[in-house]
Amino acid sequence: MKSDNPFREWLTSNRYGGTWVPVAGLGGYTGPASIPVLFPKGAKDAMLASAEWPLQYADAGPDVFHSYIEGVKEHQAILHPERHLGETSIEHLAVAFEPPDRRSWIEPVQSFVLFYGASPHLGLEGQIDWEIPDEDGKPEIIATWRRTPETGYEGVLRVRRDKLLNFLTEFDLDVAIYYEENIADDSVPGEWRDDEREPLRYWRCWASAGFTEHTRVVLRCVTVIESPARAGEDEERHATSSLERRLSANQASSALR
Repeated sequence: MKSDNPFREWLTSNRYGGTWVPVAGLGGYTGPASIPVLFPKGAKDAMLASAEWPLQYADAGPDVFHSYIEGVKEHQAILHPERHLGETSIEHLAVAFEPPDRRSWIEPVQSFVLFYGASPHLGLEGQIDWEIPDEDGKPEIIATWRRTPETGYEGVLRVRRDKLLNFLTEFDLDVAIYYEENIADDSVPGEWRDDEREPLRYWRCWASAGFTEHTRVVLRCVTVIESPARAGEDEERHATSSLERRLSANQASSALR
């Protein structure tokens, strides 16, 4: 990373390592925005090949279209369309709602909500909490939507890390969080560029000058969060490996007799 990178603080922070993971955000025209994408466990190389968003929030709904088969127009409708990045299947973890006369918001997909049996609770300031009963029957928040102080039309969806990881593990999934931000910064020239591939992250930055009063600098970044192994998987894998080694040794001994 270059020393003059305006996003150095963001890129060196442990943004997704806390108790609450900011998985999705609406940022308006230039503000920070992000989208989480689910994909099969272990396919991170496909996701880290580019920081471009492979999905938009508008892609979350059913597909209705017309096709022509031998010149005949046919109606087509797919309730749960499959999405792919190359050969890797992908799907949304969050969806956005942008009504014409009310404030926008993002919420977890229904599969996540229903997996935990969570219910939404709407606050007076437009915040939304998804709650489940704890051991004492009291509300326990597992996901939350909060608006930024600057405007009611921008905000961040956060999911509790332990609930996110458990969901990913149960369904053999990992998640890639795509993040983008556009800022005014005259500390770098208009032709400035920077990029880097890390084990669980790929990002690139570039500057543009001459279009506005100030130089604009853009960050596009994709970060992968891997699901942990299920309880007992490591022990089972070790036991299987030990058994395979013993069988191989026995077979080798038999072949020498």
